Amino acid sequence: MTRKLKVFVSSAQKELEAERLALLALLTTDPFLKDHVEPILFERLPPPTRPVGKPYLDALKQCQVYVLMLDRDYAPAGVKVSPTQEEYDLARVMKIPAMALVKGKYDDSRDARTKAFFGQIKHDNFTYKRFTDRIDLKQEVAKWLRQVLKEERGIESSSGEQESGDETIEATACFESGQQSDIALVDLERTACKTLFKSLTGNDASPGEVMVLLRFCRRRQASSSWVQTHRRSIFNARYWQMPIQTPR
Repeated sequence: MTRKLKVFVSSAQKELEAERLALLALLTTDPFLKDHVEPILFERLPPPTRPVGKPYLDALKQCQVYVLMLDRDYAPAGVKVSPTQEEYDLARVMKIPAMALVKGKYDDSRDARTKAFFGQIKHDNFTYKRFTDRIDLKQEVAKWLRQVLKEERGIESSSGEQESGDETIEATACFESGQQSDIALVDLERTACKTLFKSLTGNDASPGEVMVLLRFCRRRQASSSWVQTHRRSIFNARYWQMPIQTPR
């Protein structure tokens, strides 16, 4: 079996935490992409067993695809070159498939160093797209990665896989919007739970799974953002009976 392409996700971690989680969810639930790519987020890797000066660069060296996200922040004061820019420079040296996603239509509010970084990206003729929210972020990345897989591996998604992937992204729209990201799930009806189940797993829910998810959300008073974050644990069959305390 062909090994999955490792996709390194590069960005300021705290500022774009929600977007990083959105890409993690995309690459682990999309019916086509989940079988052919593996997302690499540095904060989710085990710590190195020996002291390493810049372990994030070592992690990137093991990857075959690079995805960069930029917003406003660059690095704390006193840091001359941000880790994100170091990753960008290394990705260019590696000459691997790479794409930049820039959040927002306007650049006035960006850190001056971020503006300079973005200017370098343009000067380098680096492929980039702008995005406004996590929905169009995932749509752009999914479309681009399908093209990468076609060109690098000769693998194409079927029309059914692409349609199902697009539906999964659309199904999460109400949960990805800023004002609704923490809406209570206690009042969700069965139809909404079907949508949520598919957005989390990429699969259609059976009637039993819908009821289990609905009871779980009601019992825990869980927010949708909490459910998204703990997706893997939630859908471990043994997890449903575990006594847990949902974060407030």
